[in-house]
Amino acid sequence: MDKRINPRDMVFEYMVPSSSWSEDTDCHYLRIDLPGFNMEEMRLRADKYGHIIVSGERQVNDNKIIHFEQLFKVPENSDIEETSAIFEDDRTYCVTIPKNVVPDQDRASEVQNSTSVYNSNNNNLSRKNDETVHNNEEEESHNEKKTSFVNKMSNTSSRNNEDDEEKEFRDAKSSFYRTPVLAVVVIVLLVAVFVPLVLGLRSH
Repeated sequence: MDKRINPRDMVFEYMVPSSSWSEDTDCHYLRIDLPGFNMEEMRLRADKYGHIIVSGERQVNDNKIIHFEQLFKVPENSDIEETSAIFEDDRTYCVTIPKNVVPDQDRASEVQNSTSVYNSNNNNLSRKNDETVHNNEEEESHNEKKTSFVNKMSNTSSRNNEDDEEKEFRDAKSSFYRTPVLAVVVIVLLVAVFVPLVLGLRSH
C-alpha cells in the first residue's frame, strides 16, 4: 500500500542565498551560492524595469521543499536581453549579462566631442590669459603716465621754487645796493644846503 504525504504536512523553507557582482571588459557577472541546486530547479527572468529575478526550488526529502527568489538591479550599461546563466561548479550559479557595445562611430564621436570640449576650454583659458596680460599692460602704461606726470609736476614746482628764490635774491641785492646810494645823495644835498648857510653866517 502506497504511503501518500498529506500536503499539509509539507514543510516549505525559504532561504536567502549569498551573492556578489563582478565584471570584466565585456560582461557583468552575478554569482549566487546555491549548494545542492541544479539547472532544472532554477528560473531566470527579467522585467521591464531593468531587473533580473532569480528563483529556485528543490525538494530536500519527502516532506521538505527549499525555495528562494531574489531580485537584482542590472547595471546601466548592460544588454539585459542577452542574459544567460550556468552552474560553474556544484554550488555557484553564475548569471552573465553582456555590456552594451559602443559602436566605433559613437566612440569616435565621443572622442571628438571630448577633444572639442578640451580645445574649447584651452581657447577660453588662452583668451583669459591674453585679456589678463592686456589689462596688466594697460595698467602698467597708466602707471607710467601717472608717474611721468607726477615727475613733470615735481620738476615744474622745483623750477618755480628756484625762480622765486633767484628773484628774491636779486631783489635783496638790488635793495642792498640802492640803500647806500640814497644815503650818499641825501648827504650831498644836506651839504649843499647847509654849507652856504654856514658860510653866510660867518661873513656877517
